[in-house]
Amino acid sequence: MRLTYRTVRVLLTIAQHPGASNRQIGEHAGVHDQGQISKLLGRLHKLGLIHNTGAGQAKGAPNEWTLTTKGRDIQHTISTQTSS
Repeated sequence: MRLTYRTVRVLLTIAQHPGASNRQIGEHAGVHDQGQISKLLGRLHKLGLIHNTGAGQAKGAPNEWTLTTKGRDIQHTISTQTSS
């Protein structure tokens, strides 16, 4: 997966706000289209970078996204490379 600006923003947002819902992540990352944030979160989940710890839509509850170990490693690398 390419690490686009939007992908990086989403990973950093999840790192800063563990347990955030799709909507919250979208608001903080600047992705206001709910369909786009859902697709992006789905791709990150399939890649093993994030994990849904919430009950999810099957139970009528919001998703609660956190970084996996792999996701934290990538987030740490991004933060190290972008800090001045």
